[in-house]
Amino acid sequence: MAKILIVDDSADITEIVASRLEANNYDVAIAESGEEALEMVKPENPDLILLDISMPGIDGIETGRRLKADEETKAIPIVMITAKGDQNDIMLAIKEAQAVDYIVKPFRSDQLLEKIQRALAS
Repeated sequence: MAKILIVDDSADITEIVASRLEANNYDVAIAESGEEALEMVKPENPDLILLDISMPGIDGIETGRRLKADEETKAIPIVMITAKGDQNDIMLAIKEAQAVDYIVKPFRSDQLLEKIQRALAS
């Protein structure tokens, strides 16, 4: 069973995403900030990280940069989940945070699951 770390400061989003993932047999961990994600990632050892861009403190782009700069976490695929659907935001997430995919809120459950399966398979 794959473990997914959801990183989002919105409790509503994390609750919705976590319930969808658990219903599809994924193990889920939740971080409410970039700082918390950086503290949790090594002990949790997720197979994939779903990362919001807009968060207080360390945003998703910087969180992704730090994860990719660390030898122990750089191989974990990151899928961005964010309300920012602008092409510049997408390019920044892919280039700077090395995200393997990008999901714009609001999203459909089937879209989320498809992108997760694709990221885990790569």
